[in-house]
Amino acid sequence: MRIVIGLALGVLLLGTPSAWAINETSESSCDPDCAIKPPKENLFIRVTGDLDANGGSPQIAGTLAKGKKKRVVRVDLTYEWFSLSNQFRSLVVKVNGKFPAPNFIILNHLSSCGSGSCVVHAVYWFDLDGMESTYPTQFYGQPLIVTLEPSAKAADANSIYNATLAIQLVKKK
Repeated sequence: MRIVIGLALGVLLLGTPSAWAINETSESSCDPDCAIKPPKENLFIRVTGDLDANGGSPQIAGTLAKGKKKRVVRVDLTYEWFSLSNQFRSLVVKVNGKFPAPNFIILNHLSSCGSGSCVVHAVYWFDLDGMESTYPTQFYGQPLIVTLEPSAKAADANSIYNATLAIQLVKKK
């Protein structure tokens, strides 16, 4: 009996999303259907929790159903945290593991603020025609997985954070 209970608990813990970690909550505009049927054009995600012992938050990801020609993925990002230092924090957004192409400038990903409450808002554009020409077969007709990868800053360990992502597939005019 103990073995069955232990196995059941192990399976439950392995299948539990990271958003169920202590002091972390996550919600999206398509819960609970996101995994089964990703939205076609709009997805909104909010994650709130505590930065880990290294001052980092987990990767946040959302998926749109598929990429199309003459479309742009627009990502509006707001990231708030309580900083105990004035170190910069990079916020990296990618689609299908790729930076915006063919033109990419990293400076819009960097933020810096003094001690206290910090808020960063950024808008990212991923032109799927440019992305597809740079990385053939990876965007048209494929699921679009948008990720936010915040950097870790040890000085901010165990502080609170709030991240919101608004992901839209927009037709070019």
